[in-house]
Amino acid sequence: MKIGIIGGAGRMGQCISSLLAKDGFNVIISDKDEEKLRKIKGARAESNADLVKKSDLVLISLPLGSLEEAAAEISPFVGEGQIILDISSLKEPSLEIMHKHLDKAIVLGVHPMFGPAIKDFNSEKFVLTPTDEREEKIAEKIGDYLVKKGARVIVLSPKEHDDLMSVVLGLSHFVGLSVATSLSRTDLKRLKEVSGPTFEILLELVKSVVSQDPAFYASLQMNLPDLGRIENDFFEQVKKWRELIKNKDEENFVRHMKILNKEIGALL
Repeated sequence: MKIGIIGGAGRMGQCISSLLAKDGFNVIISDKDEEKLRKIKGARAESNADLVKKSDLVLISLPLGSLEEAAAEISPFVGEGQIILDISSLKEPSLEIMHKHLDKAIVLGVHPMFGPAIKDFNSEKFVLTPTDEREEKIAEKIGDYLVKKGARVIVLSPKEHDDLMSVVLGLSHFVGLSVATSLSRTDLKRLKEVSGPTFEILLELVKSVVSQDPAFYASLQMNLPDLGRIENDFFEQVKKWRELIKNKDEENFVRHMKILNKEIGALL
């Protein structure tokens, strides 16, 4: 099978193309960044349109803001029933774009829940978001392949996926950025010398967040559904805990911690 990756010179595109090539697939890539593309070994298409013509399955590895331009560009060259996957982090808007421009194809929303540093698919999570019977059949085939590689596959509707990502990605990234900004005003080197397990976990979150692509996360924060409500609730909870500490209300502090442990401790 020939698999084409649009955006193949990006970090995720390179990661996935490398893993698929190792697994025996014939992989070709295209990218608008010709300088990056020239530095990558392997088969390269002359253009996105050329890639689509040569591929049995196409994977689009682009930020949401670039997806519509790419989908419109390749639309005239897509064959009837050709499989096209999108791996952006938001599925409702990406699938709306795919269905609008690629009506000949069978499209499927795929969200790899990992970064580009992985060495294989084992134990990694993939979310698949089919919207009709044809997409469900493709999701089943792709899911079977991924499970055989040791991956965990979760099937969700696009809406449920995006609602969950508001917390999984949106809130965690927001907290990481806020903590990073606070730590930038401290002697972090000195803090690390005396850090304990809890602080080191916090540093891992900060490291993960600040090392990501700023443009990608800016787009994510601006487009996640219901993120404002979730972040506002977070602000309110911060205020409540701050008031307990400010008022030295040890009794209620302990009580609230016990409640949290009872409510979510067993789920963590």
